[in-house]
Amino acid sequence: MGAALTDAVGCYALPALVILALDPGLNIGIAMVCLDGTVRHLNIITLNDLRSLNPLPSVTIVIGNGTGSDRVQGILRKQGLSFAVVEEAGTSLEARELFFRDHPPKGLAKLLPRGLRFPPRAIDDYAAYAIALRFLSSERQMQEAMHMQAKASEALRDPL
Repeated sequence: MGAALTDAVGCYALPALVILALDPGLNIGIAMVCLDGTVRHLNIITLNDLRSLNPLPSVTIVIGNGTGSDRVQGILRKQGLSFAVVEEAGTSLEARELFFRDHPPKGLAKLLPRGLRFPPRAIDDYAAYAIALRFLSSERQMQEAMHMQAKASEALRDPL
């Protein structure tokens, strides 16, 4: 899972430009997002998939602080991964907006008011995308990500 995910999003070509956002919960939404906010990969995984996650050291991991966050943080700590925690309140509504931005309603569904539109599938991946966008919107957190990635890149160049 880890290597396939890394290959799928092209992290080998752009290792210092990627945020891995996790929306913890019953299902775990993941979003790989460039520092400019461009989404590179969306997926919904299980807890077992999370245990096999193996991102490059220069990828910045961010986790929402909602339901299941402590459990996800514990798994990542056991794997020796560092991460930042982001306020998650309201990301479900943001996820719905992001989903319909990428998948506009068709036919008569276009006539429904926004509040009455419901995605045809789980959108935990879009909630992770919303978490990544929140992280990137904070200038302080953006600088923290760049600092963490610079340290990780240094460690890759000089492992000892």
